[in-house]
Amino acid sequence: MKQLKTSYDIIGDSLCTGCFGCQDSCPTGAIKLALNAEGFYRPTTNRIACKSCLACCQHCPVIKRRSNEIQSGGVGPIAYAAWATSEAERLSSSSGGVFPILAKAVITSGGVVAGCIWGEEGAAKHILAYTFDEVEKMRGSKYVQSNVNNVYGEIDKHLRTSDTPVLFSGTPCQVAAMAEEIKPIDRKRVLLVELFCHGVTSLRAFHNYLEEQFQGESISSFTFRDKTNGLRSVRAASTSGHVFLVNTDDDIFFRGFMSHLYIMESCHKCIFAKTPKAADISIGDFWGCPPEWCDKRGVSVVLAHTTYGFIHLENLSQRGMLELRQTQLKTATEQNQHAVTGLHSINRNRAAFLSQTIWGGVFKKLLSRYAYSALRRMRMTLSPYVRAVATWYFAK
Repeated sequence: MKQLKTSYDIIGDSLCTGCFGCQDSCPTGAIKLALNAEGFYRPTTNRIACKSCLACCQHCPVIKRRSNEIQSGGVGPIAYAAWATSEAERLSSSSGGVFPILAKAVITSGGVVAGCIWGEEGAAKHILAYTFDEVEKMRGSKYVQSNVNNVYGEIDKHLRTSDTPVLFSGTPCQVAAMAEEIKPIDRKRVLLVELFCHGVTSLRAFHNYLEEQFQGESISSFTFRDKTNGLRSVRAASTSGHVFLVNTDDDIFFRGFMSHLYIMESCHKCIFAKTPKAADISIGDFWGCPPEWCDKRGVSVVLAHTTYGFIHLENLSQRGMLELRQTQLKTATEQNQHAVTGLHSINRNRAAFLSQTIWGGVFKKLLSRYAYSALRRMRMTLSPYVRAVATWYFAK
């Protein structure tokens, strides 16, 4: 009998986001995701175990999005500048502290929160949090692809065995994958919160960076957006007590990220950035925040896409937990264009960088070589002012 194609066979590597939706939906366990050579999660299929049931295709958010099957939930987007009224929550978060407020409201109601934490060996993973302490581990931007594993299934089990709410947070593609798993009868118990995503990076590149920075030591904590010194900094600590602290803009991994050297291919033209959204709420940094709200303690931009999301935000505002300032969508997204267009230029050196990373190239040397090569090409096309800014950025 002719073997039918899986969702990955249909969409191909260039569109796959590694969301784990196909693995979770496969009834025979024939599909498993693992890191490929470049350091991105990709599905592999046991063709003997595959029953050609097409469940993976029915739950693939890429296939659904391309066939225009994602429906709007409808009020928005309504845009806000937002921040936690709690000083401690605000200072402990990457931006305005909106996510922990949303999460703790769900925990207080006896519900569970799904979000991303740093796991072992510098890998990001999704877990279910049942306590405030577990939610605390979800703070901070990760910038690398998360291992969702069987979290979608765990949430489905929770919804079948409990009447308490759920909050799922993740990248837009992960939220879209979660939405495909929720039965319509349970939809109003699941708050879907997507993070403004600028693309996820290669875990192989990240691990090579960690190996060089810490000379093989194990990492006990890591954050790209620490605020403890008053500036946004990369802060990491090894198990032996070695602390690494540098301004985020001066960090070599962040530079490579900003020059698009090792972002996943599908992130360069993200099909989940545009509306309609699967999410109820989108959260990100408010770059270009109007002066009257700008605060070095952090301000978030929040978009409410559905009535459900709007009600949650307004409820937290009325309870004095969130400050909300409604603004124009253009103002909220003008300096967060990738979050709404999904478009990133592809660095011409991306393939060469990842290829040499696979073969053991020294991260810092590769970054220096290929980032500066990209800068030389930029000088040929950019305005004098932008060329000067770019030269300063990469030469720091």
